Amino acid sequence: MKKILLLSLCFVFNILSAHNSLNHNNVSLKKWFIEKDNTTVEASLMMLKDKTVFLENANGQMLKYPLSSFNLEDQLYVIQKYKQIEALNTPSPINRDASTVHQASLGQNLLTNNFWLLVWLSTLFLTFLVIRFYKNRISYKSGYAFVLSGMVCIFLSFMPKPILGTDPLFIDSAFAPFKPKVKTRWDATYFYVEDLGLPSHPMMKGITAWQQQVPIPQCYVGTNAWSIPLNPVVAATPVPTATNFFKGAVALAANGIPIFNALNNRGEDSYLIGELDQYGGHCGRADDYHYHVTPLSLDSINADILPIAFALDGFAVYASKEPNGAAMTTLDANHGHYLNGVYHYHGTSNYPYVVGNMVGVVTKDATDQIIPQPSAKSIRPAGTPLNGATITDHKSTGTNAYTLTYTLSGQTYTVAYSWNAAAIYTMSWGSPTGTIVSTLNGQVCNFPTATSEVLVDDTHVKIYPNPTKTGFSLDLSSPFNVNDVKSISIFDAKGSLILKTNQYKSFIEMPQITEGVYFVKIQFTSSQLTKKMVVQSK
Repeated sequence: MKKILLLSLCFVFNILSAHNSLNHNNVSLKKWFIEKDNTTVEASLMMLKDKTVFLENANGQMLKYPLSSFNLEDQLYVIQKYKQIEALNTPSPINRDASTVHQASLGQNLLTNNFWLLVWLSTLFLTFLVIRFYKNRISYKSGYAFVLSGMVCIFLSFMPKPILGTDPLFIDSAFAPFKPKVKTRWDATYFYVEDLGLPSHPMMKGITAWQQQVPIPQCYVGTNAWSIPLNPVVAATPVPTATNFFKGAVALAANGIPIFNALNNRGEDSYLIGELDQYGGHCGRADDYHYHVTPLSLDSINADILPIAFALDGFAVYASKEPNGAAMTTLDANHGHYLNGVYHYHGTSNYPYVVGNMVGVVTKDATDQIIPQPSAKSIRPAGTPLNGATITDHKSTGTNAYTLTYTLSGQTYTVAYSWNAAAIYTMSWGSPTGTIVSTLNGQVCNFPTATSEVLVDDTHVKIYPNPTKTGFSLDLSSPFNVNDVKSISIFDAKGSLILKTNQYKSFIEMPQITEGVYFVKIQFTSSQLTKKMVVQSK
């Protein structure tokens, strides 16, 4: 019994030691900007207490500053981290805060996964004490009972555990630069993205292995919208994309275009064999445009460090920088890693380009496709490979009209196609055997008219003071006018409506609002704008 106790205690010590190393040794220093002194400090955040921020520098020295001495970005960062700490100590299955991912830390997952194991070992230790003092009263059947309970606890400790939910406002911030061509909404389970499957950038140019498809709209709307899990679950064993998911998407780019497996349905690297255009995309058998590599060009559209895609397991995909703005660090076999306890992928120009192994739990159907995901609709039989053809151009020639140009054996040919409001397609297909003109019936897609979303850093709408304690002033300048304001709404970080007024007010009072991060949504006649606001304790 003494040997069992000794081994048990060693095991507990190893678990706790591993937990500590995950949460201490890998802490990275953050650069803080002190506005009052116009200086910067490199240190890690220790805690927030009584509006005072405590930092620790590389030498282990404790530094403290008033919260108000930092710039707004750093104040938001501190408050968000403070909220995370509060959330971890609140018995709620899902905790959402400001526009950042709030998911359980790696150390917390480790402790949660071993919770039942720790309970069993603690019970074993107590049993030893009881036997020491009352060994004549304990039967050997008790030992068998503890062994059986230990097996159950070990099984429970390795079951996949859900992590804290992802803030839908954070996901929405990644898609905001591409509105109104994409439309977003969410419920308690999924974040939904609606679009017509055609990106704003040029398509098809540069493809040398063409299967005679051309990009047409797809109706990813309503019940056929893209679904990103808001409550992702880390899988016990990541699923490799090298042998799975050969049909359908594995991720969704921030512009609403799906990202398929780097390998095509024949197991070939689509990029290396010339199937992809300069943006990493091409058309499938339903004339549906999609990527097979991460569209890294999307990273340049927004100056903020935002995801350029989300995998269909719910985890974000970043480009060459980490979420904190630092340069990308070494990637694991899944093509991502943890940062501050949150897992994310990275898009690169090398295989597997976006997802090496699916880290989160996903469900596949019989066709090897992740579900739920929308389906594309074809208007004609799938094309066949046109060996030797190179696409040299694909451009818009008017409303709902395109012309694709390709060369073959030194000759140039074009494919002109268009569609009307009734989804009747006209195609004039040029080829070495002559031009074929056809009329095809498509699918009418009632894509909701999305109100244009002004970027949150717009300088013509100002709210101040920010942070605030009791309210804020709203200042508008051209092209915005006070008469165009239809409503002003304030939402908390969970998306709950806190206050709303249906007319312009130069000052909005919030006497009962509590400390935290909020979002002010201003609805204009033909557009809307959302700004962050920090409320400090009174």
